[in-house]
Amino acid sequence: MSAAGLLDELLAVTERQLSAARALDAQALDQSSQERADLLFELEVELQQEELWALSDDEKAALRPRIEALVALEERLAVVVTMVNDSLGQALSGGETTYGRPKGGPKWG
Repeated sequence: MSAAGLLDELLAVTERQLSAARALDAQALDQSSQERADLLFELEVELQQEELWALSDDEKAALRPRIEALVALEERLAVVVTMVNDSLGQALSGGETTYGRPKGGPKWG
């Protein structure tokens, strides 16, 4: 598959990954993360074979919007994953202890 085709697939998988993260769907997130890792590896191999410097200006121009879209998606994904991680961390560390005293609250005698 060409670099452009791999980038298109990578965009679709990253969209699914973002949707799964927003929905807190761990199974879909795990599956899309694995697919994304596989596609990134394929893209790396493809780009090594194509030798990016040998691409024509038209080919480079066709890749640029895809790369920019992927970078933007990855930034959104990083924000969502960080927010989910922080929220879950707070939810799991907050709350009450076994004896009904809030964590971090005053200690009695």
